[in-house]
Amino acid sequence: MTGPVIAGRPGQPPRGATTPGPVTARILLPDQSAIRASGLVARRGRTTVLDELDITVPRSICFGLAGRPGSGKSMLLAAAATLQRPSLGELSVLGIDPARDPLAVRRHVGYLPAPFGLPANLRLDEYLCARAAALGVPRDRWEALVETLLNLVGLAGRHAVRTERLSPGARQLVGVAATLVHDPTLVLLDEPTRGLDERDRAKLWNLLHRLLDVGRTVVVSSRHLPELAAGCQEVAMLDSGKVLAQGAPGPLVAQLGGARRIRARLANGAVRTHTVADAAAQAALLRKLVLADVDLVEFAEVPPELDDLSLPEPEPGAR
Repeated sequence: MTGPVIAGRPGQPPRGATTPGPVTARILLPDQSAIRASGLVARRGRTTVLDELDITVPRSICFGLAGRPGSGKSMLLAAAATLQRPSLGELSVLGIDPARDPLAVRRHVGYLPAPFGLPANLRLDEYLCARAAALGVPRDRWEALVETLLNLVGLAGRHAVRTERLSPGARQLVGVAATLVHDPTLVLLDEPTRGLDERDRAKLWNLLHRLLDVGRTVVVSSRHLPELAAGCQEVAMLDSGKVLAQGAPGPLVAQLGGARRIRARLANGAVRTHTVADAAAQAALLRKLVLADVDLVEFAEVPPELDDLSLPEPEPGAR
């Protein structure tokens, strides 16, 4: 037998019923950032290198850290890799607090420091196997892993080459391979293209974009803004331990008023660089070159270097 039915007019609650109020419960979602820092302070001796730095690095992108030497790029990467403990502030890496669980962070993070030191008197396969052992990769996977990594960085078939016989560019590429030994989710590369020629730089950036295709997050630091602008979806500019600006490279450079530089490459191989004030001046330059009957094979805007930008002054109290 059913209980009594309490009737009411359409659109109104039945007599005696309670109308529920709005839901006010707070739902906490997992941290979806690759790196999140708030008020981060880190010191080297008596020098403050990170000065209450705030930054959020999204996942699954190539993120650039641009800045002059001493801006704090390397310190931020070292802190995210658990090799530098901040003095103050909060830091989260893949949703993990490095201070509370550094081993969990290290399982998921690959880190290439600058400068990168490669030991001598080792074959490439010996070195990569030693790295695999140190990072807990099962022994039965080493042989296939070495093969895969050397193919990935463009050094296929060079297993037996000794580390001391490598060119500077090849040494950096081996460093990147070593960084990827344990298949990290987050890859941190400090000045990875330093000392590389144009061909090896192209190899490295091609590799980084392949990592994005398989869902990895890559953070690259460099003092050269053009390569970050060309290779990264988002860039943060650091100075005096603070983030001065962050965003997509194109709008960010425009916001900071960088000089517009144009590279004109001729059929005979000569390259000329012109500086223009704006888009109208750029169009006028192109018309001038065409009317002069110059054999032009490339006419492209070149992203400015950091020294070309009108960087804002750090806030009072920045070091």
